[in-house]
Amino acid sequence: MNSLQSLQELDGKPLGHVTLRLFRIGEGRFQQEKHFTLKLAMDEKLSKSPVVEGRYFSGTGYYSPWLEVKYHPVVSFNQTVIDLRPQKLDHQLFSYLSQLLPPGSHMMVTYSNHPETHRQLQRGVPPAATYLGFLLWSVGCTWFKDWYFPEGGWEGNVKLQGNKPPTLQAKQKHFRETKKELEEFLTTHENKMNLKNALERARIVLETIDSSI
Repeated sequence: MNSLQSLQELDGKPLGHVTLRLFRIGEGRFQQEKHFTLKLAMDEKLSKSPVVEGRYFSGTGYYSPWLEVKYHPVVSFNQTVIDLRPQKLDHQLFSYLSQLLPPGSHMMVTYSNHPETHRQLQRGVPPAATYLGFLLWSVGCTWFKDWYFPEGGWEGNVKLQGNKPPTLQAKQKHFRETKKELEEFLTTHENKMNLKNALERARIVLETIDSSI
């Protein structure tokens, strides 16, 4: 399946009482890359603002697929605003996006419009305990890299990368590394109320790791 066909699979996916719509798709720098925009549809009306703007590379024989997105959790219609987070529709959205990516591939999410994630990464919070990192973790990403380039633009934007492990051995290695990182974070920041959300996410990730190792 090529990049266009893969992206078309997203069109019409349900998100609670709204639906994903592939609003725009354009050519990238090479044949396997596509630019795309996803909006939401409610009562046959499209949202004014996008929920996802991105680039998708479907891979070649040598290069693994990747996905780079700017995700907007709050989407506006003419007289309605929808926030995907309270009902965990954000997790469902990322699950759909993740289906484009096989083991060994990666997803990058811009965090310039996510101040909590931006702030927590700057303070040294483990990526998996941030809002965006937790979303990536929940869809199978087990290794993270923080790309911080303040120049702007696609290549220079601040973004968090999550990699899907290529093998079970790699997954177990990532689990051990993340477990150590999160345990140290919980020990040193246990009573910091301004990190309450990150601490709770860290505990959830640790529980999933402990049940898998």
